[in-house]
Amino acid sequence: MAEPFKNMFNEQFFDLFTKDLKLVIDDFDACEFVSQVMDDEWEGRELKQRCMHITTVLRKFLPADYKEAIAKILELLDHIKKTRPDFSVIDDTKFGLTLEYGGILDNYVEQYGLDDYETSVKAIEKITQFTSCEFVAHSFIIKYPDQMMKQMLVWSKHEHWGVRRLASEGCRPRLPWAMALPNLKENPAPIIPILENLKNDPARFVRLSVANNLNDIAKDNPETVIDLVKKWKGESKEGGLDY
Repeated sequence: MAEPFKNMFNEQFFDLFTKDLKLVIDDFDACEFVSQVMDDEWEGRELKQRCMHITTVLRKFLPADYKEAIAKILELLDHIKKTRPDFSVIDDTKFGLTLEYGGILDNYVEQYGLDDYETSVKAIEKITQFTSCEFVAHSFIIKYPDQMMKQMLVWSKHEHWGVRRLASEGCRPRLPWAMALPNLKENPAPIIPILENLKNDPARFVRLSVANNLNDIAKDNPETVIDLVKKWKGESKEGGLDY
């Protein structure tokens, strides 16, 4: 039987994670952190519940001010990039940081940063260069639909493939495991310029997200996708992909 996905938060991960936190949080008590995380209810929590619980505990060890807490999280990413190049280097087929890190860091922004748009968007842009952030992007699209979709369009031209991927993946109307985006299910027009920018992206991971986004749109607006695919037919410049 396969190991439950929730068990990715194991002793090996917490050993690595707490060592990283020690370098950016003054007087960080790793034993106390792990003790609070792995409490009496730990075994009964599923994956999402574990992510949220770890984030809640992490908040106790970070500065109370959200901006200062995010500064520490970004400092953590800088530390990883400088000290563990093999761990932080990513290419256009995989992220450098594991899903465990992503589940915690983007959940922190989602739980505590929805009311600070500017700080959070800058954090998302940085975090997604290391790990996936599409779930938190959905939360911000729901709260700030026009503002966030404009940001996604800007990100679709970002120099880093991870940010460009988020521009598409983060606005998928029916992203699995995430909240649906009712406005975009009803009217996907704001997504189309983003996909136009990314359809011939040099990164395969980005183009795959475009294809998945089209598949989502087709479930509610098939004619939109049919028209778009007809328009794009024969335009592919990368990897022989033709939508």
